[in-house]
Amino acid sequence: MSTHPTRVDNPFATRFTRPGALEFLFPADCNLEQTLDRLENHQWCGQIIGEHGTGKSTLVALLVSACQDRGKRVIHTTLTAGQNQIPAAINVRDIDSTTLIVIDGFEQLTWARRRWLKQQIKARSAGLLITAHCDLGLPTILTTIPSWDSFRHIATQLLDRGSFPLSEEEIRTSYELCAGNARDALFRLYDLYELKRAKQQ
Repeated sequence: MSTHPTRVDNPFATRFTRPGALEFLFPADCNLEQTLDRLENHQWCGQIIGEHGTGKSTLVALLVSACQDRGKRVIHTTLTAGQNQIPAAINVRDIDSTTLIVIDGFEQLTWARRRWLKQQIKARSAGLLITAHCDLGLPTILTTIPSWDSFRHIATQLLDRGSFPLSEEEIRTSYELCAGNARDALFRLYDLYELKRAKQQ
């Protein structure tokens, strides 16, 4: 019996690369349980810091599920460029010590709104986990750092689903052209895979 995953048209399609679909590769000196313990030891308040495309959202998707397993009621929202309002999903009157607010892209909020929300969450003994590109005043739970070895591992795993190979040189070129931004590099590999598939057909 074959152990290969089901073949797909393009293994770099969004459904295979979105946060939650990919595994997060932890640094050698920590793992999921240690990261959770660090967050819990800081009263469920912390930040994940890293540049674009270094795995912050992938890590958050993993932590959301793990925090729910530890009994937290998680309210998870993602802010993109220009979204500087506190999301409607976050109603501070409904949160308590069992609640963990998770905001991916916390820096999109204005300084005043970030400060107000932190105060409201602290007053209700709730938790707050955020992602950001720089220090926003919470304990740092983990810093995501670009890694060629990690990207190669992810790309190789995804290629196992496909019907056409890409060389390690092609994978590395995409990674380097995107300056270590794994998300953008996967988009480039999607386009490259489409070109190869079109030539084969």
